[in-house]
Amino acid sequence: MGYLNSMRRGIPRQIVDRILAEFISNNRISSGGRLPSVREFAEMYNCSNSSITHALANLEQSGAIVRKHGDGCFVSETWIQIEIQTQSSRSDGNLIGLVGPSSDSELIIDVYSGVEKIAQRSNLHVLVANSNFEYESERWQVERLIQAGCRAIALYPVTRTAKQLNQDYLRSEFRNMPIVLIGNALPEQCRTRVVFDNYTLGYMMTEHLLQLGHRSIAIMDNYSAPDCWIHYAVRERVRGYHAAMSAAGATIAEQDVWNIQTQIQPMQDADVAQIRIALQRWKQRPGRSTAVIAIEDHMALQAVCAAHDLGIDVPRDLLVAGFDNRSIGRSYRPAFPTSNPDFRYAGELAARLAIEMAAGEGGRYMENAPTYIIPVPLLPRGSHRQEIRVPAGVRIHSAIPV
Repeated sequence: MGYLNSMRRGIPRQIVDRILAEFISNNRISSGGRLPSVREFAEMYNCSNSSITHALANLEQSGAIVRKHGDGCFVSETWIQIEIQTQSSRSDGNLIGLVGPSSDSELIIDVYSGVEKIAQRSNLHVLVANSNFEYESERWQVERLIQAGCRAIALYPVTRTAKQLNQDYLRSEFRNMPIVLIGNALPEQCRTRVVFDNYTLGYMMTEHLLQLGHRSIAIMDNYSAPDCWIHYAVRERVRGYHAAMSAAGATIAEQDVWNIQTQIQPMQDADVAQIRIALQRWKQRPGRSTAVIAIEDHMALQAVCAAHDLGIDVPRDLLVAGFDNRSIGRSYRPAFPTSNPDFRYAGELAARLAIEMAAGEGGRYMENAPTYIIPVPLLPRGSHRQEIRVPAGVRIHSAIPV
């Protein structure tokens, strides 16, 4: 079984493990030392240069090595320091892990603050790993934190394609490890989840725009193509939008659903051209929508900038709304509606649940894992200054006693 699991992980993943074990973790090459070349590794492991290049890229993304163009690859001093710290803490069992898609994302920084707060109360240290928006890197970082001795892990999953979700490692590996998912977590992953109430949020945003007098409202979606990323938050907000429009008796034209079919991550880096195309189509439509709900604040600003380039007056001709209250949009004028999720509290709740699971027997991998749903206030900037709040308290969806 071990051999089969190893084969499933692919040659680059096996090469990564061998380089770590044979050159880095055992201090065969000290901090700052130069690793063998691609050609030397290829001869050593009897594989192609492309497999070695892929493995070295994964090592670089994880922070294990530093690549200097023209000079080669070198063992990272930061990695060695982390490994030393990990070894000293492992025997005490006082580690909790946090894996996020990006170390410099403001949302993940907020999640870390929440995890760190609970960890300190429990006399634990937080070991942080960065998956760099890559599914394979995420799996590797989870495995590394487990090997480091983490008692539990809070995981902000990278976005999956349908194929990745069907074969998700979270369903087949690390089943006895307390892993709590945060944010973009899907029920198909069969793990305890801490998510935001995006269905209600999509409903509230649509209802707010209807109350402002908009009867024709568009929304960005990205769930129509099987090879696109599955964003749980987007899917739920679109459901809420449809429910609110139906309740108001408002018509949704086919052209009102703007399919932004993202193919790469992070999401906002791929979509400027598609948003521009959607706006060009919008300009050509008679009886067009007067508001559009973007996927999040970055894409709302992209829509605003593209609209200006196309001679569209925002918000007079088209009101743009976003989500997540990102710092990039807070100082933009005219202000646009958004939401205000508390990612710090999400980190606190996930860490508390993970620590409780580590102390007991239940709540790990299960077909009907509980979902903790956090309400999110609306920030209707541009028309009001106050938040539109929802009932306080976390709702729990679960098929088992919690």
